Amino acid sequence: MPGTPENAADRAARIARKLAREPRVPTSTYRLQLNRRMTFARAAELAGYLARLGVDALYCSPYLAAAPGSSHGYDVVDPTRLNAELGSTADFERLCAELERHGLGQIADVVPNHMGISGDANPWWTDVLENGPSSPYARFFDVDWSPVKAELKNRVLLPVLGELYGRVLEAGELSLGYEAGAFQVHYLDQRFPVDPKTYPLLLEPALDRLEAEVGPENPLLAELLSVLTALRNLPAAEETEPGRVAERRREKELAKRRLRALSDSSPQLREWLGQVVKRINGAPGQPDSFAALHRLLEAQRYRLAYWRTSDDEVNYRRFFDINALAAIRVEDDEVFALHHGLLLRLVREGRIQGLRIDHPDGLYDPAGYFRRLQERCLQALVARALDSSGPDLTQTAAAAAHEAMALAAPGRPPFYVVAEKILDRQEELPETWSIFGTVGYEYLNALNGLFVERIKETEFDKGYRDYIGHAIDYDRLVYDKKKFFCLVNMASETSTLGHRLDQISELEWNYRDLTRNHLTLAIREVLACFPVYRTYIPAGAGPVCERDQRYIRTAIGKARDRLPALHPGAFDFLERVLLARPESGPAAPLYRDFALRFQQLSGPIMAKGVEDTAFYVFNRLLSLNEVGGDPTRFGWDRSEFHEYLRGRRNDWPAAMLATSTHDTKRSEDMRLRLDVLSEIPREWQARLAEWSGLNAQHKTPIAKTLEPRANTEYFIYQTLLGVWPNETLDRAGRAALLERVWQTVLKSSREAKIYTDWAHPDADYEEALRKFVTGIASDDKFLKAFLPFQEKLAFYGMLNSLSALTLKLAAPGVPDTYQGNELWDYSLVDPDNRRDVDFELRTRHLQSLIAREGGCGPTPELARALCESWRDGRLKMHVLRQGLLLRRRRGELFLQGEYLPLEAQGLRQ
Repeated sequence: MPGTPENAADRAARIARKLAREPRVPTSTYRLQLNRRMTFARAAELAGYLARLGVDALYCSPYLAAAPGSSHGYDVVDPTRLNAELGSTADFERLCAELERHGLGQIADVVPNHMGISGDANPWWTDVLENGPSSPYARFFDVDWSPVKAELKNRVLLPVLGELYGRVLEAGELSLGYEAGAFQVHYLDQRFPVDPKTYPLLLEPALDRLEAEVGPENPLLAELLSVLTALRNLPAAEETEPGRVAERRREKELAKRRLRALSDSSPQLREWLGQVVKRINGAPGQPDSFAALHRLLEAQRYRLAYWRTSDDEVNYRRFFDINALAAIRVEDDEVFALHHGLLLRLVREGRIQGLRIDHPDGLYDPAGYFRRLQERCLQALVARALDSSGPDLTQTAAAAAHEAMALAAPGRPPFYVVAEKILDRQEELPETWSIFGTVGYEYLNALNGLFVERIKETEFDKGYRDYIGHAIDYDRLVYDKKKFFCLVNMASETSTLGHRLDQISELEWNYRDLTRNHLTLAIREVLACFPVYRTYIPAGAGPVCERDQRYIRTAIGKARDRLPALHPGAFDFLERVLLARPESGPAAPLYRDFALRFQQLSGPIMAKGVEDTAFYVFNRLLSLNEVGGDPTRFGWDRSEFHEYLRGRRNDWPAAMLATSTHDTKRSEDMRLRLDVLSEIPREWQARLAEWSGLNAQHKTPIAKTLEPRANTEYFIYQTLLGVWPNETLDRAGRAALLERVWQTVLKSSREAKIYTDWAHPDADYEEALRKFVTGIASDDKFLKAFLPFQEKLAFYGMLNSLSALTLKLAAPGVPDTYQGNELWDYSLVDPDNRRDVDFELRTRHLQSLIAREGGCGPTPELARALCESWRDGRLKMHVLRQGLLLRRRRGELFLQGEYLPLEAQGLRQ
């Protein structure tokens, strides 16, 4: 009725519907890598610069508490607090205030798949190590408490030792320590907790000596015996019943406080504890003296092991094959709530206007995760609106957000969220994901392909083949490298899947005779043949979509062909389980769970096999070897590019437009410079022949072969052409450039895993590489032949970069500028692309541009002057700034306008 007051529920519903219909989308973003030098305070100082540049939102790297000394922030150890190494809470608030003052939004980077676990910085992981399955955080991590290796039942394998366990033990490198009522195991700079229930193993054998010193009637002894009784009676670490878990948690902390109070008050007890610790630590050279320490370690909820055992026996899911990053079960609502609590609070406070989600392919149920995330973000926004004129109505906001989620348009959910997702050449982003699109790897590669001369592929390919002396079958290379990771680096994860499948087969009389070994072989083969990063079979009930069925059947078919000796029933059963059939019955939940876990593994296998290995072997044109790219696709024609952008405008109009990121192998300007080679294959071949002749003297014979070989030499020349700066280098500049190139060549060789690798570096080979890189970089004859050709590439590469930048600024989506790339930037793979940026220089350049405009805006005279001095990068900054300012003024046009390709006419079309 007219005049009837609106109740809180109705008001919340109205606000939620409005927010769901009108999400805030940035017109552009600027990515900033935060670290101990680029702190919250330093970032706050840049807010004005970014606003004048035309940026609409600051896009930050992860800033929740990370492992000490982290340079990137993706190893979060505590998501409930900010990273103190980046500054204080006041510093962060000042950053947010400066962004708001300059009209800038903030996009935060979220890491929901894994956490850092090195050292003792992660309180959740430390609790798991102390309490095993009874830890309240045990279900937070994806740990297999009943693994194939029976000795690891209810224990976590910790592959942290630099040598075999026995050698480390007998060398005295493992030691026991006591501090503040608790015992810890020390190894180098790491500390591991000791299960309080095992403290009696330490202390009881030495009680007679203490009694003799203080007397049997001493209250100190009585209190200590009482503490030991309490510890002995603790519920076991295997207990998972909530009441017993709570009892253990309460009583163990009480016992540790009592022990601390005793040791703090009694010098005699402190001395006795020191003697206990000294005795159990043993003495190097006396192997038997370590027996007590070994027994204590064997009683813990973890097993310390040589780091190389991780490939075969680790029983926690990792991020790829990185032991220091443990996967978390964010599909659990409690885990989600605790892990995202601080971020959602910042959304509610208006500090964050968007989220970038790292590695969603590692999630158990990405679609479910994104739905939950959107609903919680909308709930936070509704609660913020309600708070402005009333009490905190959390439940009302939650109900309104849940109802409004159904109104969100496809591709335009309530909150701006993008996913760091790599799409295969023919793959589409799942429509079930409640996001605005990806961070833009697919756009990056489409745009770069436009500058590769497609019609020269045959000639270019022949030149590469002739130079290295053989052809490389790229598809076979990818298969071999993926198979390698299944067999070696991620064998434990593959074996765990085989173990699960074997257990499931016991429920099916048609398949129970299939052995675990045969089923593991089938899994390994299908993973190596899988055509995309992963499928997206949903959690819970529901059929597998036609697209995912096609991918599964394609992989199964290829695996059968490659492994015909394996009983076909193994592939039949694996296909049945991956397709989640039957959808009902006692085995159905196990089928579904296996399919979802398989999905979590296929992505890392693809990424490691392709991006981190094959990309460092197939060196035909390095600008194509990019994250999300296909090195066999030699360029895009204009019609393909326009068709791609039309589809992008229709389906994901607010996805990011990336050209450089912290993960790219080469920066945008370096790639576009190397693209010039595709236009001049004959000249490129001539230069290669000349340079290899000049530089043969810098090679080293190893086992009758001159190193480096032609394929590596080919990689080095492209790297030098791409990275060489526009300015003249002095001695210090040449040395710094040489070090950057050498580190990249070393990394690429280890990643290729042919002549050396990270686990088994070949010192002789690596020294030959270093000698070659150092030799040619200081060889005047080579540089005299090299630099004129490099300068030619640099000029045409500059034109490519300006053209690509213009296209990016006009394309459907949200253009992202990676830090420093407003000027020319020729960066290599990380960590090179995460170097400190000279913002003082960029600020001066921007000020000079604004001063020369004189309040009149851009002029032809300014453009001509900038072209004449193009090497300083202000020309690129000028084009970027004008495009960003235009997008900011006409945001609706760029985000909602129709995509219309322009027809070029004239001699230079």
